[in-house]
Amino acid sequence: MRMYRTLIIVVGLIPALAAAQTPTTATWPLDSGAKVRILAASLGPHFRAGTLVTATADTLVLRSQPDSALVISTANISRLEVARGTHTRRALGAAMGFVIGGMAGAILGAASYRPSKCQGWCFDFGQGFDTAVGGFLGGVLGTVTGYIIGSSRRDTWVPVQMPQN
Repeated sequence: MRMYRTLIIVVGLIPALAAAQTPTTATWPLDSGAKVRILAASLGPHFRAGTLVTATADTLVLRSQPDSALVISTANISRLEVARGTHTRRALGAAMGFVIGGMAGAILGAASYRPSKCQGWCFDFGQGFDTAVGGFLGGVLGTVTGYIIGSSRRDTWVPVQMPQN
């Protein structure tokens, strides 16, 4: 019973701990040379990433390609984010890999079970054992695969508080 209470407390703390790790907002004006991404109606429905050239109270100049620069009014920017380091998703990849691999392994273990037909010294622990072993091996393989896939580095984007005109 004590283990269940501890488990409930730990699971209940996860949202609070995750919320405590959200990045803070960056302040205006940004330094030139910062890696930014912009969401503006004039640029289309997706973020446009690039290097910040200059930022004033009413205009932002972004270099998204080596030979061209975009000049955007700050009034037209609906969202602006700046890169503050990188992160990986190793833990998430490993957890997802464990669950997916474990389920696939358990299903494969249960489906491939055949009762032993030998007479004498044979070991047949039943379909449940094959399911558990398949789940364990699939979980281990999925964990390793998910960890490797989640090891790629990604930018950590922090929202920028735009100046009020």
